[in-house]
Amino acid sequence: MSFLQNGRYALFLVAVILLAAALGGCTNANSIAGIDTTDTTDTTLTDTSSTSTSANLSPILNITSSNAMVGLGGEVNLTADAIDPDGDPVQLAWTASGGVIIKNVSNMAVWKAPSTTGSYEISCLASDGKGGATSSKLNVAVVGGRVYRVTVQVNRASLLVNQAGSTADGEWLPLAQAKVTIPSLNLVGITNAEGKAEIALDTGTTVASSAEIQITYLDWNLRYVSQFPANGSSVTDTVQFHPGYEAASVAVGRGDSFTSRRGSVELVVLGDVAGEALPLNEVLVSAGTSQLSTSNGTALLSVDASQGETRISVAKSGYTDRRDLVLPVALDGLTMVRMKLQSQNSVPITDPIISWARPYNGQQEIPVTTAFEVGFGQAMDKSSIFDEFEMIVEVAGGMTAAITGSAVPSFFTVEWSGDTILRFRPKTALAAKKTYKVMLSKWGARTADGRVLRSYGGVFATFTTAADPAPVVISTSPRNGDNGISRIGPFLVKFSRPMDRSSLTAGLKLDITDETAGASVSISGAALESEFRITWSEDDTLLSLVPVRTLRARSPYLVRITSADLRSKSGLAVAGLSQLWVRFTTGN
Repeated sequence: MSFLQNGRYALFLVAVILLAAALGGCTNANSIAGIDTTDTTDTTLTDTSSTSTSANLSPILNITSSNAMVGLGGEVNLTADAIDPDGDPVQLAWTASGGVIIKNVSNMAVWKAPSTTGSYEISCLASDGKGGATSSKLNVAVVGGRVYRVTVQVNRASLLVNQAGSTADGEWLPLAQAKVTIPSLNLVGITNAEGKAEIALDTGTTVASSAEIQITYLDWNLRYVSQFPANGSSVTDTVQFHPGYEAASVAVGRGDSFTSRRGSVELVVLGDVAGEALPLNEVLVSAGTSQLSTSNGTALLSVDASQGETRISVAKSGYTDRRDLVLPVALDGLTMVRMKLQSQNSVPITDPIISWARPYNGQQEIPVTTAFEVGFGQAMDKSSIFDEFEMIVEVAGGMTAAITGSAVPSFFTVEWSGDTILRFRPKTALAAKKTYKVMLSKWGARTADGRVLRSYGGVFATFTTAADPAPVVISTSPRNGDNGISRIGPFLVKFSRPMDRSSLTAGLKLDITDETAGASVSISGAALESEFRITWSEDDTLLSLVPVRTLRARSPYLVRITSADLRSKSGLAVAGLSQLWVRFTTGN
């Protein structure tokens, strides 16, 4: 062989090697999940050596599949890219460890999965008819029997369900007719009367190991990603929609899809870009003392979930801020918020809303000192909140009162929490064990941006108050006869009902005797505050007294209340308080 011939042969080998490398890197971009390909290539060379001919080279082979995962009986398209360095014709032969090859044309084949789940190996053998052969194989997972189950509920305080039947118990109602969609798998379910939907994951033409779940109902739109388990298993979730805010859906998810993110808040922020709602980046989200910017429109916030709620504010240049939004949080769930920000240059086209109200329709056992609470979907103009207002309050078997905006301060103490939560706290306790009906006749309140509130004339709620027994002392600390008591307290008194703090010193006379020294001091009324640091907790049922002066060590003390007019928040006096006494001995 001449030098020129040797050079051409070397160039040919280089070209073949480069082509093999290019083919070996091919994958299929249309697969649902990454293809798990185990390429074990066996090459057989036939020795035809002589002084005038070179050895036969085996074909170069690469195979790919359209899917790495398929349902029972599903079909997978197979492609073999083969070339013979010697230019010999290449023959392809397909085999599988299960299922069947149902079509084999040119370099294409179709494999039909069996009716049994598992991982199956598909092999292809490329031969040149001269003893040279190469094999390659890949694995395809066959899945089946997987189910996604979700229960969707709604908080009864939401005005979307405020007219629901009042016979149901509890704060949560099943949400029927909510649409549950898995777009990537082209699967849809509708919740039934119990708020439940069940979707078989492996019955369609496409299967996956994870997918986005979408739940929609009226203006509410929620999305989250769920990881699907192994064969025959199910994913079970519960999603509870809270009333939310204007252009913001709020829900708490519990179950398999949310395990790794429990106790957190996941916020998705959208903005109007060329008429389409798209994720906004670099949105500043504040929750408590922590701040985070969105990435791909999403921020995952770590919050103190032990308090049951948190406040967030959302801001981005060019958009209207959303501030002091109160969100529910749960140690065992993920709070999900999907929000659309309004461009500062745009004019809102939606009517402002009342998002929720408490007591909710049909609520039972309401404390007689409860406050009426209204949650608006957007920031309100506080100065004009009662300019056009009328509320009718009916008591079963009793009076009916029409309360106009100007009369509200005569009946209620008005409190705001931020710019969205308004509380009417009755100045006189409600009657115990009575049914009340509260109805809005009109409310022409305006938002902070000047829009008029949507009409809620005729909206009502019926609720029943609880019994209101006279408060009693449940326990004291120290107890009568205790020894080794701390010389600096605290001294605790636990009551059975929430107490009126302002009545603590009314008519009070307290005698404290140091029996070792034989000295006694009497404390009357407001003088209590100069002798003790006073705090209330546990919904004003626990009184804590810390003495300003340290008590004598290892000394017996007698504390006696000789008169008092302490009352519950509903105005009832504490029974037997004027005869309360306790004797204890201090420690070192």
